[in-house]
Amino acid sequence: MNIEKSSIIRYLSKRKTLSEDEIIFLEQVFEKKIYAENEIVLEKGEICRHIYFIEKGVLKTYFTDDFGKESINGIAIENNFCTSFSSFINQTPSEEFIKTMEKSELIYINFRNFKLLIEKYPIYKDIYVKILEDYLTFLTWRMESVMAMSAKQRYETLMKIFPKLFLKIPNKDIAEYLAITPETLSRVKSQK
Repeated sequence: MNIEKSSIIRYLSKRKTLSEDEIIFLEQVFEKKIYAENEIVLEKGEICRHIYFIEKGVLKTYFTDDFGKESINGIAIENNFCTSFSSFINQTPSEEFIKTMEKSELIYINFRNFKLLIEKYPIYKDIYVKILEDYLTFLTWRMESVMAMSAKQRYETLMKIFPKLFLKIPNKDIAEYLAITPETLSRVKSQK
């Protein structure tokens, strides 16, 4: 894998200027894997041992109830990170699944190498904090949207933030992510 030509470098460099050594070290701690469409990346009950960066593709994180019904709690698109945060940080079994929604190329780092990376190069700890802040801001918006916005407002906001998402994933998954029924999503879309 040639990390210098990877989209992860552009992603990280937008947050901080990286030295050549800091970039080259990434080659030693990141690996790459291609997953098929609808492939499970993380099973519920497994310890999440990786943080994934999506070079190509779309991932979803979701929970299942006792009857196997899915509840999507996250959708991650190209040039973004995805992991089961609490499982990764605490190295405890995950309560959620991670699954590809289309063929996906992922760059990933394991827990041990992640700790090594942020200890050896503190700039990556700064970037990690910024990524966590962005993620928490997004989670706050997501909770507010489900609790305070109408279905139409949620749909329009998501479309504004992630317009490519609607080209890549089925309406039933978008509806599930927005916490509305597929029928409500169809009505909202027809009002445009």
